[in-house]
Amino acid sequence: MWPTTGIVQRAASRILFVVFFKWYSPWPIKNARLIRFQNQTNFWQPHWYLPRVEPFEERLGGRIALVADVEISGQTLTTFNLHLESKENDELRMQQLNEVLAVSKTVQSSGPAVIAGDLNLNAGEGQAASALKRAGFQDAIGLPDVRTRPARGVFDQGRSIDWIFFSNNLKPSDGQVHRNVRASDHFPVSCLLARS
Repeated sequence: MWPTTGIVQRAASRILFVVFFKWYSPWPIKNARLIRFQNQTNFWQPHWYLPRVEPFEERLGGRIALVADVEISGQTLTTFNLHLESKENDELRMQQLNEVLAVSKTVQSSGPAVIAGDLNLNAGEGQAASALKRAGFQDAIGLPDVRTRPARGVFDQGRSIDWIFFSNNLKPSDGQVHRNVRASDHFPVSCLLARS
């Protein structure tokens, strides 16, 4: 069994996640790279009329996916760590997810793959679920009934937007949402993976 909780756990900061795992991984990490999404929102770009204070969080680079190959017992596991756009609509998020799935097709022939992160949509139903299934990925946690983002207000019940998906040649166990961990505005998700 591969103890991959560190690989697939949602981190508060994607860059911190990569740096931390790179330093502390018991397995060699090779070919770390970015997918710079072609489709972006302009919501986060600097605007002359916004004050330069923290709540307006301007971004200059746009959304990305972090991809890395991890060598475990002589086999390569490709990991995709995503944070799809939180603004706009599911159509934009689907365009970004489809970019990841296109790259995943090129790597699945060389070994298993994991897609994990904040998808900002319910990937357990609709277009996202269909696209992931067609690409050979399955839900490792057993969502969508478990909320990964807490409620924000009286009428908000929370959302299932943080996910771990695995390719068909892996078998997950112990999938869970860690409601007692407050590292960000979402609950971390984790699972154990074994070769099938």
